[in-house]
Amino acid sequence: MYLLTQSGMNLDLAMEESEKVFNNKFLKSSIDKARREVVEGKDFVQALNKTQIFPDIFIQLISSGYRSGNLVKMFKKVSDFMKSEIESKRSVLLSLLEPVITIFMGGFILLIVLAILIPIMQMNTIALG
Repeated sequence: MYLLTQSGMNLDLAMEESEKVFNNKFLKSSIDKARREVVEGKDFVQALNKTQIFPDIFIQLISSGYRSGNLVKMFKKVSDFMKSEIESKRSVLLSLLEPVITIFMGGFILLIVLAILIPIMQMNTIALG
């Protein structure tokens, strides 16, 4: 939406083009429904809020940009905020996942070592009698 509105495209056309980005049919239909409401003359922010697929901070930032006439600028801020939010959640997930992967790999290496050592120990006990 940021790129489309920045290049001068109308809001309804930008929504129509941006809905093509989604692969999820539910998200696509929600954006299409909001676009149809905007074309009918309803408020853009209320149409987005009705979809209930966007976070509250997204709606608040877009609302302030829409009311102040700086919608393009707010789309950029929302984009940057959402990217940083996703990045922080990803880093938290990865930091929680690292110990689990380390333990899993340690267990796997333990199985390999045991698979080598148990036959050697069994041959040693057979040889000693």
